[in-house]
Amino acid sequence: MPPFYEVAIALLEQPPLSSKWAIVVAFTPSSENCILYEISGFSENYTLEAPQSVTLTRGENGYWGKVLVGRVDHDRLHHFSATIASVPIVRGDSSWSCQNWVMDSLAALQADGHYIVNHATHSWISDLLAQP
Repeated sequence: MPPFYEVAIALLEQPPLSSKWAIVVAFTPSSENCILYEISGFSENYTLEAPQSVTLTRGENGYWGKVLVGRVDHDRLHHFSATIASVPIVRGDSSWSCQNWVMDSLAALQADGHYIVNHATHSWISDLLAQP
């Protein structure tokens, strides 16, 4: 087992024809087994879901791909989860979405000393997730 886990942004398709971003932590490089962190709901009632252990296979269960954005040391995974749980969720603002939550989470993780690449901007992630 490596001394760290990969951190990525996953693209999840949500009906009807909208996309959703989530944070995933892969247990081994290129692994489909990971922990999924996501918000759910709509502008009025967004909530942070409990982290889930999932298998992400491209094209199955709405999963379309991911972009590697960093890593977390295996002994700091609990702190990583706590940092994500502390990120504020904005409700009642139709201009705010899961993509804002992901970017806010990446900033909070970086501020807490987790390794998140500096070039993980919204446009960089969007461009890579849009590639087939």
